Amino acid sequence: MAPDKLFHYTTADGLIGIIKDWSLWATNAFYLNDSQEVIGGVEIARRILKELRASSQQKDQADRIDWLLNDTRNVGTVRSKPAYVCCLSSERDQLSQWRAYCRGGGFAIEFPTVYLREALAEQGFSLDECIYSETDQGRLIKETIEKVVLPWVRGARLPIGEDPERFEASGKFTWELLRVAARLKNSSFAEEREFRIVSLPEWQYKPEKLHFRQRAGVIIPYTTIKLPSTNEFRSRVQIMIGPTPHPEESKASVYDLVRRFRGHAIGISITRTPFREW
Repeated sequence: MAPDKLFHYTTADGLIGIIKDWSLWATNAFYLNDSQEVIGGVEIARRILKELRASSQQKDQADRIDWLLNDTRNVGTVRSKPAYVCCLSSERDQLSQWRAYCRGGGFAIEFPTVYLREALAEQGFSLDECIYSETDQGRLIKETIEKVVLPWVRGARLPIGEDPERFEASGKFTWELLRVAARLKNSSFAEEREFRIVSLPEWQYKPEKLHFRQRAGVIIPYTTIKLPSTNEFRSRVQIMIGPTPHPEESKASVYDLVRRFRGHAIGISITRTPFREW
């Protein structure tokens, strides 16, 4: 269960963009710093499918599993359908988050979870807690396989080439697998208590939805998620200023930024974490 509040750690440029456009950025999962964990989740799924293939006693079921193995070989790579991801944390003022996402200065934006979740669902995104335990990761992926594709694998006996449901089952599984894999993180990051916004299968790709930024010379594709404009949501949004040698100056400029682009005041606080050159 998600907490009442979630926090998005970001840089100064990130905060300016969020306040100006009143939107979050969701990045193509392949370009995340921890994209290898997405690929690792896919490999867990493929291992389970191979085990099912080895134990299958019926050729038609084995053929269907082979079909799934073929269709999932590129999931999580640049050659697959992308999932778009945005990271949040349930931790309000955490040193490891400042170090990871806010080097040189940054901010943590507090969002009310219930209103955020509603807005996400309307735009084709889910909000789920990250899974850090390897045991729980394996269990979640196995449950996804059992729910999404095993009914089709064990269904009516038809040659794979004549089965009208094969593309539907495979396509749904590919999306669900990518969505689940995007929630997996190494156990060493468990203290971050991260939640992830992930695009759902119903999120429709349109060229005009894509935007691009650069990081270390690489062009990163992302899409935007509009934040609610209701008073109920806006009144609950808060901003914390991260470690900086100039906290009061930063507080004044954040106040001006919000007044300029959103037309209202916002709660602003300053971290208790002392400034360090990490």
